Amino acid sequence: MKQISPLHRLACRIMAIAAMIVFAASAFAEEPTRMELVSGQSATLEPGFAVDKIAVGDPEVIGVARTSDSSMLVNAKNAGQSNLIILGTSGQQKEYLIRVRAGTLDDDAAVLREMFGGMEGVEVKVVGGRLVVTGEVFNAEHYDKIVATLASMPEVINQVNMSPVMKRIVGDQIKKEINRPGVVVKAIKNSFVLDGMVAVPDDIGRAEKIAGLYSKNVVNTLKVAPEALKPYQKPELIEVTMHIMELSKNALRDLGVHWNPLGDMNADGTSQYSTESSGDATSKLTGTLTGTLSSLLPKMRRIKDTGEGRSLMNQVVITKQGGEAKFFAGTEIPISIAQSLGTMSVEFKKVGMTLNVSPNIDPLSNIDTGIHVESSAVISENADGVPTISTNNLSTALNVASGQSIVLGGLIGQRELEALSLSPPDKGLSLAQLNRRTRAGVDGWEVVVFITPSIVQNPAQAGREIDTRVQESFKKKDLERLREQAGKK
Repeated sequence: MKQISPLHRLACRIMAIAAMIVFAASAFAEEPTRMELVSGQSATLEPGFAVDKIAVGDPEVIGVARTSDSSMLVNAKNAGQSNLIILGTSGQQKEYLIRVRAGTLDDDAAVLREMFGGMEGVEVKVVGGRLVVTGEVFNAEHYDKIVATLASMPEVINQVNMSPVMKRIVGDQIKKEINRPGVVVKAIKNSFVLDGMVAVPDDIGRAEKIAGLYSKNVVNTLKVAPEALKPYQKPELIEVTMHIMELSKNALRDLGVHWNPLGDMNADGTSQYSTESSGDATSKLTGTLTGTLSSLLPKMRRIKDTGEGRSLMNQVVITKQGGEAKFFAGTEIPISIAQSLGTMSVEFKKVGMTLNVSPNIDPLSNIDTGIHVESSAVISENADGVPTISTNNLSTALNVASGQSIVLGGLIGQRELEALSLSPPDKGLSLAQLNRRTRAGVDGWEVVVFITPSIVQNPAQAGREIDTRVQESFKKKDLERLREQAGKK
């Protein structure tokens, strides 16, 4: 009998122990995670560790695409079963057992019916082993939603169309908003085609933006017309109204102005005063606030009725698109200027407030409004009697809706208010006299400028409205004069 050496006996023991370890590991191995998907469905898997390798049992049943270091996307292809083994960078391992079943058309149809359930006129059918979505929609948003949903489902036949009534209404509205005589809007199938010629290249992009607000299916074939063929286009008119009001600070807070945080409402601004004989001055206005306000006129009436404010000036100017509306509130003072040979001439200098407004209509019919304000007042006179004038300047720009008001506060201080030469607001007193009167709580009041640009829809009607305002103003002044005469008698 052959003798077994001690070394061979030790090796056998080691092998037996290793076999036991392998058996124990297999006995306690983690069961695969089971999943069930429907053919055509996708799912995200995150094993919980960094992925090194992926093994797919049956590529005809499932497909796998890595989306990051620790996640992947599983796509169910065909009915069947396959395992998926994921190996980690640090030796981890995880197994999935995935069963793919064939989804019925009825199930898919039920899902689509639920998605489109609130859309009138839409029907989901199963025809010849295919899903078909049919009908007419009466809402452009519904149509866009159906198209976007079915774009990722090529197996579904999309036969949904816009209602002819809806296409006609939307097309007419697009043409109305574009408001260019050379533009034609056509509804072809489920798209809106912009055809014709425009006067300037900017009108092409403007028309497409407006049409895009109503439908995502817009085909733009507009061209710029040659000079000889450009259609006549009436310039768009803008009415700019300026109101200057003195308000109590309580009324100012209650107006509901959306202020821009540019300064302190109490500040009057800082000025650099000139001592030259011409009286010119350069300065920079600080402490000015700008903001926006809706529904100005009803709020003005309420403030006047409650005694919380009074109107100092109201002017209206109509200008064309891209033009400039100019306002002036104040007076002109004579300034003597020495000429050659010892002669003297007189030059008149405006003192008060000059306001220039440059409105432009953007593609969405909002008004991009540029404003430049110059406010001036006489602060002293030199030994020769030549006045020294303080001047403040402000330039700003705001984009507002038609009829919305721009509010400018902190522009007019006490000296500028005294310099405004306006029609007597009441009792025959000038504005300067009214301003010099002793009034309790004068520090609790502010002079605010309201600028209201509005697109003129009917130029002829706008002219008649301005004429009516002028006539009413004269009638009011005549009535006040008659009352004063009756009081004197």
